[in-house]
Parts: sequence; structure tokens; C-alpha cells
Amino acid sequence: MNIQIPGLDLVLVGPIFALFFFSLMPITQRIFRKKDEQSPMLSVGWGLVGITAAAAFLDLSLGIKKYAFYKAIVFDGVSIAAATVILALGVATLFLMRDNIATRTERFAEKVFLVLCSMTGMLITSWANDLLIMFVGIEIMSISLYILIALSREDTLSKEASFKYFLLGSFASAIFLMGMAYIFGIGRTTLLSELNGVVPEILFANKVFYVGILLVILGICFKVGIFPFHFWVPDIYQGSATPLTSFMASAAKVASFVAFYRIAIVMSGIEGNEKLINLLQWLAIFSMIVGNVSALWQDNLKRMLAYSSVAHSGTILMGFVAMMASGADQAAATSVVFYIFSYAFMTIGTFGLLGLFESHEGRAATVEEIKGLSDRHPMFALAFTVLLLSLAGLPPTLGFFGKFYIFSSVINQEMYWLAFWGVLNSAIGVYYYLRPVVYMYMVEGRAIIMPKQFPTKIILGLSAIGVIVLGIVVQPAYKQVEKKVKAIVN
Repeated sequence: MNIQIPGLDLVLVGPIFALFFFSLMPITQRIFRKKDEQSPMLSVGWGLVGITAAAAFLDLSLGIKKYAFYKAIVFDGVSIAAATVILALGVATLFLMRDNIATRTERFAEKVFLVLCSMTGMLITSWANDLLIMFVGIEIMSISLYILIALSREDTLSKEASFKYFLLGSFASAIFLMGMAYIFGIGRTTLLSELNGVVPEILFANKVFYVGILLVILGICFKVGIFPFHFWVPDIYQGSATPLTSFMASAAKVASFVAFYRIAIVMSGIEGNEKLINLLQWLAIFSMIVGNVSALWQDNLKRMLAYSSVAHSGTILMGFVAMMASGADQAAATSVVFYIFSYAFMTIGTFGLLGLFESHEGRAATVEEIKGLSDRHPMFALAFTVLLLSLAGLPPTLGFFGKFYIFSSVINQEMYWLAFWGVLNSAIGVYYYLRPVVYMYMVEGRAIIMPKQFPTKIILGLSAIGVIVLGIVVQPAYKQVEKKVKAIVN
């Protein structure tokens, strides 16, 4: 059931207004304090109030798809699920920032403002039913991240990372905008719900329209680190403060992949789209190969996880391929959304632990620095092990079932060749994910003493427990995602 509610548009987008309004509170207070630094917890408090207000505005109606602003914004199950995940990740990010020495000491009020602004862009991106609105959301999200990265205390890597991210992000935005111009010029609309009806007729009859679709997809591929647009990922992840890296690797990816998901729905089941599907297959395969092989040689844990994120993006792209080939089959679409949310959940905890190392050392942790971690901090070694095993896709963790559903959807489309590459790359990934585990438990050494940053440790513990519990009771979680996806694909 689809509903357009006149006069209630502002109510539906209330979470965006709530986030932006309360993002102004920390910097407003600092102005009244004559620009003196205020307590970081006060700024975090305003951020939490804003996120709570945004959550209160969310329309949790099930089974009803609602539109706002002449169908430019859509509210369905995936919209609400994505918003919930992004808001939860925002809460975790605020606490990680408060506990990390690279982010908590200078201009913290401004950082809270930028995090909430970036979340505003993420919500717009994940709710967009119009390519132009999607572009605006991506830009709000990205520009906030550019500035956030540059505000780090570190003078060299963070500035370089911010500049690289800005230049390459601008290039990707230009590609997306050019593709959108081609689509509008031929299709006479940028609304995805309307394009869904005209694409089958003009996609292959007009090469310019096909190029437009391709450019839009490639523009989003950059945002999620798909090969060959992945080369920014390790440098930006390493150069950013770890809480910001976790924010980019989780919340920003959720928003970007949900946008990709909505475009993939439009392109699903179209007769003659084999060339596009073949192209995306190769991009998925090379993303997994490049990401996993590059991660094998990394001693810096942050760069290792950066390259692994490229491989995980390739795995998610496999699900999109199966989805487009099947005409947005229910199982294929659900597997994609389930994996997107699962990966974000695992990533925030993994980077949370790296933040504990940085809080002590003031620099990115290496594999050498976690020797003997199980002797000094057995519980955190166990939590880190659980998260790494989940990222590797080993049972009975959440990551295993995420990959299982993706591979099953690919096999159901008889894409055995693609499934083979997925399984092979998962086997490669097991090696570098187990390497830190070996160093923690089987190599003697004196790992650093972790600081008493309780919020970060709580986030780490909840993530580790969650990937085990959700792995054990995965079926109810999967059914909930399936229910939210159903309204879109049917």
C-alpha cells in the first residue's frame, strides 16, 4: 500500500530537522562561552538528545509505503531500518570520539556538529526516491566527513587523507551528476519510482541513457570502495582518527549501499541487461581479490581492515548481481540488506577496539603490538577474536550467515562461477583475520595496557556478544529484514 500524505511531509522528515537543530547546540554554547572549550560530555549529551529526538520522530508504520515532497522521499521498511541503524551507529561514534585522544581534546563541539550533519545526509541518502535528492544527501554526508577528517590533531596524515578524500570524492560526485543529467535528458524524470516504468523501454534503445545509468552506478561504487575506485580507502582509513574511520566504514556505507539498493531495484529483471550484470560481476570479483590479497601483507591493523572492507563491498556487490539477475527476487534482496546491516554492526566494534590502542599509543596499532593481549586483557582478546571471526565469515557468527545468504542467492541464479570466487576469497580472508588471533594467543609479548574508557569497552562488548547471539538466533533477525524488504520488491 502506497500513501502520499499532503501536509505531513515535514512530520515524516522530522528526524532530519531534529538532528540538524540539536547539532547546532554544542557550537552555539561554545560561542556563548567566548569560544572556550567546553566539556566533551556536554557536547556528547546534546548529540544524544538530537539522536533520541530523531528516533522519536521515526514513523514505524509497517506494511505502508509513504512518500513525501512529491515522491522525492520514500518511507518504507528499508528506510526505517537504515535510519535506525545509522542513528545507533551515530550514538556509538559519539562515545568513541569522546574516548579517543585524537578527537576529544580540540574542537570537540564542532566535531559533534559535523557528525550529526553527516548523519542528516545519510538519512536523506537512504530515503531518497529521486536521484537529485540522493545526490544532495551524498554531498551533505561527504562534505561533513571531509571536514571531520581534517580536524584531527594529527597534522600530516589526517590533512592528506582529507585532501585526497575531497578530490576523489568530488570526481565521483561529478560522475554521478553527469549520469543523472543523461538520465533526465532521455527519461525526463529523476524519480526512481517513475524510472522503474520507463527503463525497460529506453535503456537499450538509447545508448546515452545506458551510459547515464552506468555513470550513476560507478559514482556510488566510489563511495563504497568498489574496484577500481577503491584506492582511496586504505589511505583515508589510516589517516583518519579511528572513531571517524569506524563512522565511515559503517554508517556511511549503510547509507551508500541503501542508495545502491534502490537503483538496483530499478535495474532488476530487465530483459537484455546481461552486459551490466557481467560488468558488475567482474567488479565484484576484482574487489574481493584486490581487497583480500592486499590485506594479506598489512601489519597495520587499520590498513588491513581497510582492504578487507573493499573485499566486503565486493561480497555485497555479488548480492546486487544476483538481485538484478533475478528481477529483485525476495531472497536475493533480503540477503543484500541483511549483509549490509550485519557488516556495519561488526565493523563498529572492531574499530572500537583499535581506538583503545590508539588512546594509549596515539597511533594506529600494528599486529606486533597485540602480542600477548590474551594474558593482559583476556576478555578484550576474546571480543576482538569474535569480531574478527565474524568478519572472516566463520560459524556460528553473524558474519557467517550474512555470507551464507549472499552465496545462496548467487547459487540460486546458477552463477556458480561467481559463487566460486566468493568462497575462494572468503578462504583467503580467513588467513589475515586469524593472524591477529594467533599473535594475541600464541605469541609471547607484552601488549599495551588499555586505558579505562568504559563507553568504548561497552560498545566493543555489545558488538561481540551481538554477533554471537544474532548468529545463534539468526532466523528471527533475517525474517525481520525480509519483512522490511518485502514492501519494496513486491
